[in-house]
Amino acid sequence: MVSIGGGGLISGIISAVKHFSPATRVYGVETEGANRLYLSRAANKIVELPAITSVAESLGAKKTGIRQFEIITKYVDDLVVVSDDEAIQALLELLQEEKLLVEPAASCCIAALTTGKIPVAKNETIVAIMCGANVALERVVEWYEAEKCKVS
Repeated sequence: MVSIGGGGLISGIISAVKHFSPATRVYGVETEGANRLYLSRAANKIVELPAITSVAESLGAKKTGIRQFEIITKYVDDLVVVSDDEAIQALLELLQEEKLLVEPAASCCIAALTTGKIPVAKNETIVAIMCGANVALERVVEWYEAEKCKVS
């Protein structure tokens, strides 16, 4: 699983993975409000978003390049979209359970797993690319407090 901004990271990863292990499935993950590749693939053409509205700001490329679009369309097994709330919930769970602080652009991959949007077989090995550190602690505290209010 790889979160998708402009498409460069997943294009490089999938080129290597499919070369060395063609049977390995690769999923791209985006958040609502930054899901231009999901929309582009569905439209079978590059779609430009008018604005990026997701908290996963580093996924905020309004448009992807032609080459990245071609690689993703041809080789990515599926693209899934998670909500900002799902990405934030996964971020907080990673922080509490694993002591890992990642940005929503990375936690969206875990959200795709925990919400069942990416199918996982029993005993299957899963790799989630956790990159990026674009998160302010103040925002994490806000999200944590908001999550506590939802539970109470």
